[in-house]
Amino acid sequence: NKAVVSTQSTGEVQFESEKSDNLYTASLDGQLLLWNGAALSGVGGLLGGGGKVSPWLTPEISHQKMDVYNLLGSDNKLSVNSFDVSKLGRVVCGGERQTLFCVEGCDD
Repeated sequence: NKAVVSTQSTGEVQFESEKSDNLYTASLDGQLLLWNGAALSGVGGLLGGGGKVSPWLTPEISHQKMDVYNLLGSDNKLSVNSFDVSKLGRVVCGGERQTLFCVEGCDD
């Protein structure tokens, strides 16, 4: 499911600890986005740790060649204030009006 980039401010940004190709962002418009840079790993850019080319330092990002997924779906309109990514492929996030979301299988 491709997502549209957030229309409001991004409140939190976090890389997945086990897969640094994955970046998560939470925004005030209710989106929790997973930016999957795995397809860009190794594409011409600057070397990251261990000699691997970092997808976050490639020009391909600006050419809209990255997969971006909205993990909460487009129906959520409550802002996402904070989140945590577990090593088990689970994202837990909290939002407006004491809302709590748990998204399973994010490491697939």
